[in-house]
Amino acid sequence: MRLLQNPTSDRAPAPGAGVPASSLPTAEAGPVAQAVATARAAMAAAREGDLKDQPVGDLAGLVQALSALEAEASALMGDVLGEAERRQVADSEAATGTDAWAAALTGQSREVLAGGARIAELLRTKYHHARQAYAIGAITTRQVRVIVAAAEQAPLETTPEQLAAAEEVLVGKASGIGTRTGRPMNPKRLRQAARRMLDVVDRDLADKHEAIMLGRESRRAKHETYLALHDNGDGTYSGKFTIPELHGSLLRTALETLSAPRRLNKTRTTADGEQVSGYDDSAPTGPGYGLSGWEIHGNALCELIEHLPTDGWNGANALTLLVTMTAEDLTHDLTQAGKLDPADWPDWRGPDETGTAKLDTGTRTAAGDLRRLAWRARPASSPPS
Repeated sequence: MRLLQNPTSDRAPAPGAGVPASSLPTAEAGPVAQAVATARAAMAAAREGDLKDQPVGDLAGLVQALSALEAEASALMGDVLGEAERRQVADSEAATGTDAWAAALTGQSREVLAGGARIAELLRTKYHHARQAYAIGAITTRQVRVIVAAAEQAPLETTPEQLAAAEEVLVGKASGIGTRTGRPMNPKRLRQAARRMLDVVDRDLADKHEAIMLGRESRRAKHETYLALHDNGDGTYSGKFTIPELHGSLLRTALETLSAPRRLNKTRTTADGEQVSGYDDSAPTGPGYGLSGWEIHGNALCELIEHLPTDGWNGANALTLLVTMTAEDLTHDLTQAGKLDPADWPDWRGPDETGTAKLDTGTRTAAGDLRRLAWRARPASSPPS
């Protein structure tokens, strides 16, 4: 066997640069390639520095700058993939697609690269505010995906001008320019704000848009719902699950009710009429103390399981929900479908369902889910009304 003297010489760092030789610009390289190679050389110089020598005040700026740099690189990567698709580079390389071609070069999955190329094309053709902010690193990749996904679900009657105005406001919230604190919204909060992104142009459109997004989220959540339990063999079970947002809110309400401080440490009256403060013996933690919040909720879940009904399911539960919704949202879809009999409500799964509702926990959900809960929670002896 003949060993190569330097089998990875093309990846050996250039003297003093710390950058692979294949990344260095050549005389034939275009301006973008040369600029990227220079940026990588600058990053190599940054890596050679000692962070211990950085003042504490610089760390926050470094985090923000590196986050922006990562977003800028991702935005440029999307543009490059789009250009490769337009030039059909994959065909000349005998690849099955641009995503496969890029996956072979980078080691990333085809799905991730295909998604990035699709987002880049939508940014180039439709969402110019998001594209501009993404290109300069003002918003992150996850924020861009949230903005584009929400905008793509806008009602058909939304005009391009209205969508652009709503997009601009949402980009401002993502970057922090449009928030009260000046801090950017994380993807979770941005997704919630995106449901009503059209509020700035038309409230009716915003209602329809929110109903569309909540309805699709509800249907997707039902398909993704699962529960996995595993016997650890040491007297314990472990597991994980995914449930819809509405049911997660209901479960959290039940656990917080069982583990409420006023129940864990409520005041009792003795036989002599004396007020005594102590733990409620029926509380999930009993007389114990020093438990973490997770442990308290775990004990509350055990109590909830121990008190499951043994005489069948009557559809109702002991939780009280405060729901805010309009009468039109409650009945609009049923009127359109001619299903005014409450007995038909649980079976209504219209593809164009409208209407939303807000729980006292702040969770917003599709009106159809609340109609179903209300119907099942009625006393068995009470007639439909």
